Amino acid sequence: RQGAGTGALVSGTYFDTIGTRHDKDEDGNATARRQPKRLHASSMKLTHGDFMFSGRYQDFRYQNVSSPDTKTTTFRDRTALIGLLWRHGYGDRLALNARAYHNVFDWPQEKESYKAGTGALSKIEKRTEKTQATGGGFQAEFEAPGGHSLIGGLDIEVQEGREIEETTVKTNVANPVPTVTRFADPASPTETSWAAFLQDTWHFRPDWRAVAGVRYDSPQAIKGQASPRAALIYA
Repeated sequence: RQGAGTGALVSGTYFDTIGTRHDKDEDGNATARRQPKRLHASSMKLTHGDFMFSGRYQDFRYQNVSSPDTKTTTFRDRTALIGLLWRHGYGDRLALNARAYHNVFDWPQEKESYKAGTGALSKIEKRTEKTQATGGGFQAEFEAPGGHSLIGGLDIEVQEGREIEETTVKTNVANPVPTVTRFADPASPTETSWAAFLQDTWHFRPDWRAVAGVRYDSPQAIKGQASPRAALIYA
């Protein structure tokens, strides 16, 4: 809120579980896979006057362990987000807010293969995918005469294409040398998308209000689309 002073909020989440999935292989033999899961997430918000800064980090780890031990695959999903919000009111009728954010995504995967019967590690394969998105938006809220509440704004986001790195190490040779391959995913180019919206809420009776609005989304990869909205609400 305007003039709300300075404040801070910090939170965190952590859990660690182990489950077992029972299945059958191609020959119909019963198999069991141990599946540990771990999540760590933390977030923070800092406010000062009309500004609010926020940050969030999440690390989700999922492991698939075959039994008998022939392969162990570890998946991770890491996300980091920072954002800045500004909001200011002008009297009782007009309020403006703007926001900007930067989001980083990281999907590392590691696979360990073992020799059947001996349990010796024979190969390690690593694959990492990374991308990031930067965006922002602007919104205006106006209390018009006649019981009309107008909201309009614009959102925009630029998402970079995925960068992929693959590493393979064969441990059953005398001098294991990692094979590293780096490339950009051709199916995931940099994309820019934007959206505009406008909505009018009309309080024509003390317990009744009518809502009408439209939102237009224009992703780069597909044709833009308009989404109208209309409602009659009694409360």
